[in-house]
Amino acid sequence: MVRIQKFMEMANKQADIYKDNRKIAAILIAGSVSRGCSDEHSDIELHIFWNEPITDADRLAVIKRCNGEIIDFHPYEEEEWSESYKVGEIKFEISHFLVSTIENWCNDLLIHSDSNEDKQCVVSSVVDGIPIYGSELICTWKETLKNFPDELKELIIIENFTFSGRWKHRYALLEREDFLVLYDAVIEIETKLMKILFALNGMYVQNPKFKWLKKSLNQMEVKPRDCYERLIFILKNAYLEHGIKELEKLVAEVKSLTNH
Repeated sequence: MVRIQKFMEMANKQADIYKDNRKIAAILIAGSVSRGCSDEHSDIELHIFWNEPITDADRLAVIKRCNGEIIDFHPYEEEEWSESYKVGEIKFEISHFLVSTIENWCNDLLIHSDSNEDKQCVVSSVVDGIPIYGSELICTWKETLKNFPDELKELIIIENFTFSGRWKHRYALLEREDFLVLYDAVIEIETKLMKILFALNGMYVQNPKFKWLKKSLNQMEVKPRDCYERLIFILKNAYLEHGIKELEKLVAEVKSLTNH
């Protein structure tokens, strides 16, 4: 609780510097701080939403004002500007988006059933994020996104019940002791199952690599019994036949939840 309070204070202090720029529409706290699972390894993630395109000078001015130490500074790519820097011992991860980009991505997901995971992750940050500036705009987005579309859910289920040849040949890989390829297949299947479970529970994917796995599963009502424990068991035993058979059971159980 003390750590979260400190992070919140630091985030608000940093937001006070950003919001001096007239082009900024809104700011929210994202990531582990907003989801209540930050620890001693966590940084502070801020999403900054702009009414018009920004310059490197806009970004660098904030870092200079807080005496920040730049770690990464990325150009505009895939409709995002991003950088990370340290202020004292605290690391900030900053993602900048145009307001129009977020609104387009909301439409892509809600109207056009676009299952793109990068868009889902950003939208999930909006859903779970804590507004610290421009709350009216952010709350409007939250309201827009609160009902997960059935069409998108169906598409995600269909997409992720298509497995690669590696999984089909799992017992041959096990017999040959081709464990790197076998583990690749196991991780593929577990990842696909997680995507399906997020959709079944009306949740947008929170992280492309499924960080906060246990917390995410604890939020879900629709899931196989002991899902987290079984996923971990499978990862620890994927080089053994009983690990593979447990994953087969999990696949069947998830499939039964989808009515497919």
